Amino acid sequence: MLVRCIECVARFRRDAIDFAELPPRCPHCTGILKSDTVSFGEPIPPDVLEGCFEEAERADCMIVAGTSATVYPAAQFPVSVHQRGGDLVEVNPYESEITQLCRHTLQGPAGEILPLLVERVRRRA
Repeated sequence: MLVRCIECVARFRRDAIDFAELPPRCPHCTGILKSDTVSFGEPIPPDVLEGCFEEAERADCMIVAGTSATVYPAAQFPVSVHQRGGDLVEVNPYESEITQLCRHTLQGPAGEILPLLVERVRRRA
């Protein structure tokens, strides 16, 4: 697991950080460290966002799981794949903003559907 500085975006292995002082501070800039996740309302770190755009531009198929597909910029990734002629596979318990764009829709909770999908793909490979 990684932790990330909210100021300089540096990442560190959790076991490399001393949590004796709270909140933990970045050894580079003394900014506050947090888990390397994105919470609701928090921006995606710029380096991660750039990587996502690059991967979406190369993708010819994307699995979109467990999202309403309404929060940008992440909601742009499947739209970009679709606009370039790629296939979308949606895994969701309900319809989303991109359901109509998807080649396949697997209705149900992602935690149940994705393991079944992985197993089926493994058997076919």
